[in-house]
Amino acid sequence: MQVWNTTKHYLRSPYHTTKSHIHAIKHGYPAQSLKIIAVTGTDGKTTTATMIFHMLKSQGLRVGLASTVYFSLPSKGLYRNKTKMTSLPPAEAQNFFKDCIKEDLDYVVVEASSVALHQQRFAGMSPFIACLTNITREELAYHRTMKHYEKSKRRIMYRANHAVLPPNFKHWKNGDTQISHYDRDNIPMGTLQIEGDYNYDNAAIAYEVGKLLEIKDIDILRSLESYEGVVGRMERVEDPEGRHVFVDYAVTPAAFEAVYKSLKRNYPQGKLIHVFGATGGGRDAEKRPLLGKLASEYCDTIILTDEESYGEPVTDILDQIELGIIDTFEGKVLRIEDRMKALEKAIEISGKGDILLATGMGGELSRNTSGEGDSVASTTKKMGGVDI
Repeated sequence: MQVWNTTKHYLRSPYHTTKSHIHAIKHGYPAQSLKIIAVTGTDGKTTTATMIFHMLKSQGLRVGLASTVYFSLPSKGLYRNKTKMTSLPPAEAQNFFKDCIKEDLDYVVVEASSVALHQQRFAGMSPFIACLTNITREELAYHRTMKHYEKSKRRIMYRANHAVLPPNFKHWKNGDTQISHYDRDNIPMGTLQIEGDYNYDNAAIAYEVGKLLEIKDIDILRSLESYEGVVGRMERVEDPEGRHVFVDYAVTPAAFEAVYKSLKRNYPQGKLIHVFGATGGGRDAEKRPLLGKLASEYCDTIILTDEESYGEPVTDILDQIELGIIDTFEGKVLRIEDRMKALEKAIEISGKGDILLATGMGGELSRNTSGEGDSVASTTKKMGGVDI
């Protein structure tokens, strides 16, 4: 069984690559005729992609979008991505590019996962601008090593005209690709109306893209000021009791720490109550104790619950998270596998001025607990109109 699983793993990339080229040939390699702005990275991909999309739209340009949360074409407007995938499978990706050709777009903004880049699902794509938000640990169940993960992310630069990279990626070069590095100092504090100080890094990438496209500084900053965020990405839920309630997608140790630091800085008086779990199905189990350790360093109460177990025993997942909680943690640790009951408990024990944070699901429309594939999922439940 182990041999077969390993064999399947190594066959995925050539299988998807072949499918992608077959469908690209069918449609005449549509991506080659598009000006694509591609965004990858461990954290911040969706926010960055939608910021760029919003900026271009605010200039009156015809723009398409394919992201984890939204798709958009001028003829259809903004509509939700219900696939539970950051990047579409080969057939659907090529169909989307074909539709973009029909729409006669100025630009297409594409969010690209490391898995999709490794599997070359975007056959024919030569990004006009390739963007990298950051690289921290994630998807290691697939990539096995950070070296392979970084190598897969680097594929976004293949044949790109320009690349916008983090300031600590001076070592990345790619032939004739023109490299620039984003700088959050270009975005004056107070520009963004969305929560999360780390979003200034995402905004800095959008700013750099705007400069490459010769958009005036004042117009770039105005678009960032009017950007309202993405559903389930550090989204505030209005609360009549005066609590600071947020829903976020954070699933990596780096994302956890960034969210914690931002909330502690902005709401220093409140107790921090965090409801979270970790995705199952064998996905990067090694990060689970790291999540527990970080939570115990920043939170007052930790409520461990189901996220998306994909058939893996929830008890095992929560055990692995709890292993990382530091011995000196003086707060409370509760285990409530039913996610809605966990959220109800968080509301019950929190008061005015406290911070209630629910992560892992963000704006997802469904949850997979069966392990039988993405299409088998429980109905999404909501709190205050926000998906949790």
